[in-house]
Amino acid sequence: MKMSAEGISVVCVEEGLRSLVKEVKKTVKAGRVILFAKEGREGDDALAAFSHEGFKVDRREVKDAFLMRRSFAKEEECRQAAIIGVGGRVETEAAKEYAAFGQNPVYLYPTDLSALSAFQAGVDYRTVKQLFFVETFAFCVVYDRSLKESREGLRSGLGSLFARMIECMDGAYDELMRKKRDPAATLSYLRKVSAEWKNIPTEEVSARVLSSARCLSSEEGNKLPFVKSATTLSFLAAAKKGGRYDDYLFPAAYALFSLYRFYLSDYPLEHCPPPDRVENAARIEKMAGLDAHSHLLLAERYADVFSERGQLTGEYREDFLSFLAEDFPLAELCKAYRRAPGSKDVESLCTEELLELLSLTGEEVSGYALVKHIKQTGLLEPLLLGA
Repeated sequence: MKMSAEGISVVCVEEGLRSLVKEVKKTVKAGRVILFAKEGREGDDALAAFSHEGFKVDRREVKDAFLMRRSFAKEEECRQAAIIGVGGRVETEAAKEYAAFGQNPVYLYPTDLSALSAFQAGVDYRTVKQLFFVETFAFCVVYDRSLKESREGLRSGLGSLFARMIECMDGAYDELMRKKRDPAATLSYLRKVSAEWKNIPTEEVSARVLSSARCLSSEEGNKLPFVKSATTLSFLAAAKKGGRYDDYLFPAAYALFSLYRFYLSDYPLEHCPPPDRVENAARIEKMAGLDAHSHLLLAERYADVFSERGQLTGEYREDFLSFLAEDFPLAELCKAYRRAPGSKDVESLCTEELLELLSLTGEEVSGYALVKHIKQTGLLEPLLLGA
């Protein structure tokens, strides 16, 4: 399998599932494939396409609940099979998760825009007690050109894009705080992606979402640091309200965007003492069911040189404030999200719940995201401990 430097190969094809099988045969001449596919015609067609070429197909149908819990225990005899994911976010994430700790060749065939996470090396899931974000082994993404015109899963796709941009901002903050690396490269790349959203007609939104997601997942885009902040917030929201975490990706990214823009627009004192992390870990366990002991053992130390932290945050503020206020395509993304078809109504978060979850995110997020720093200032602390 020919891979990019970052381990992901992307192929746009003309013949749909037939082209997918052809790509698989370049690496796996015959034998067994494990197929994660939607119920109904789409999954049936994928099964037929592989069976016609002589593959023995082990079909796995996964439910929406998969996205909120890790559910697979790999069988020994399946370790050498090719893993195929055909469908939306559930099916493609299931295929990546299944192969995350092995060496199986993986092929993903996204059929709607909810599956834009297929273009990212990471896979997101939770166990009974913890959230996990791991890098998968090298894989190939095969997609048909019709995906550019599809509006199915558009809300989830917009959420993936918005979340990725926010998480790249947080990655730049993390790099600045931990390694003193200038965030200029990330800022420049995000401005490049944002500029392509100006004056986009409604009928071109789907194509632009796909193009932007690929841009952020390209070899150059994958070099950007990122911290899973919006994804963590969406997991916590889904744990509290029910539903799938990707239903909350766009609101989570919007909440962080609003918090960051508000915080960066002023020059608050940045030398407050750190919060009571033991108490916060207990609160996380009570609210979201995430193990307090494991959280305290695995959590990274916060940056604790307050004067240095304040100086570095001031530099970050100068770089990113104008981007958030002027260059970020918030109006375009929100309009596209509002007009996108929704598969079902997602239960909304009230103000108190959202503020509480933002504070919890400052505790649970791995890495040193800006939301973690804001929590360090004490602005969110009363919201968590008083909830």
